[in-house]
Amino acid sequence: MAFDLTARLDERRARQRFRQPTLMDGPCGRTAVVGGREHLNFCANDYLGLAGDPKVVAAFRDAADRWGVGSGASHLVCGHQRPHQQLEEALAAHTGRERALLFSTGYMANIGAITALVGKGDALFQDRLNHASLLDAGLLSGARFRRFAHNDAAALAGQLARSDAGRKLVVTDGVLSQAVRALRKALGDDSKNLIRTVHGHGFRLDAPIEIDGDSADEGTRLELVDGMAVPGLDGWTLDQRLQTRPSNELWRIRHSADGELGVLKLALEGRAERALRREVTLNRVLQQELGDRPPLAPLLQWQFEVQPYWIRMPWYPAGSLSAWLEAQGGASAVPLERRVRIVAEAAEALARAHAIGVMHKDIKPGNLLIDDSGEE
Repeated sequence: MAFDLTARLDERRARQRFRQPTLMDGPCGRTAVVGGREHLNFCANDYLGLAGDPKVVAAFRDAADRWGVGSGASHLVCGHQRPHQQLEEALAAHTGRERALLFSTGYMANIGAITALVGKGDALFQDRLNHASLLDAGLLSGARFRRFAHNDAAALAGQLARSDAGRKLVVTDGVLSQAVRALRKALGDDSKNLIRTVHGHGFRLDAPIEIDGDSADEGTRLELVDGMAVPGLDGWTLDQRLQTRPSNELWRIRHSADGELGVLKLALEGRAERALRREVTLNRVLQQELGDRPPLAPLLQWQFEVQPYWIRMPWYPAGSLSAWLEAQGGASAVPLERRVRIVAEAAEALARAHAIGVMHKDIKPGNLLIDDSGEE
């Protein structure tokens, strides 16, 4: 039977599976020029805006002048140059790891990691909806390859129990949500305060930990209650607890004279104090570089002389974007034009911060505030 490529292509077009590259007429960025028109770019993975950052571009230009534009061989032959090693060492130090290994693409990273961990005689279990690079890596590894239904922890447990392989590797694009739900149920964590989602990483157990030894940080041991005077802030009292964590608390505060409202974040132990100091530093940098309307809630006052240490911020009656959307009756109740404008303004604010080297890795509706005038 002849190989009919034309028929296969026609079939793919009929199923709307025929893909063609989009021709871009400009550099990668938050906007894209296609067909002579500028569009907002929501599909690129240059999340930090580094591809077009002037400092990064200048560094590439300088490196090309010194090192050329190709290594000439694989790393294990003679292609591992000094800048490669320096970058790996810097990334390892930044992430707190002993070593880091760079790959040219995510696809190659997945293939390299999985084929290094398992091989013939081992067993590999993958979520059915894993990325194609993970599935290809599994096939190339030579291990016995099984796939389980998406996010089905029970199905995975059954496959693991039936396998007699000496080494077993489970691969998912992320933590199994059903397993996390089961753990939350076992801990009675209905409010999701003990196991918290950490964007870009997975989940974090956020619970008090007892530490034996003299080095344990005892914190302030101060019981905060409604109506209490704010330590070190004359005329202000605690009005409403907004958030409680093991190391800090967030309160709405009220001025006794004129009823003005504000927000106070208090550090209850040393780690939280360091976090507050970082917030102050970042706020001052943004204020200095970007003027009176930096893309961060301004800090009005801070106190690091005596415990409890705190920072004071303005109160936004409309609250976060998620609370504001809920008050509007849900996102679908907000006109599409306004929703797009909100996203564009949030992206622009984030880009302004990234442009001066301030990175925010946890952007979500709960972290975006609507100001008092109702403008995003």
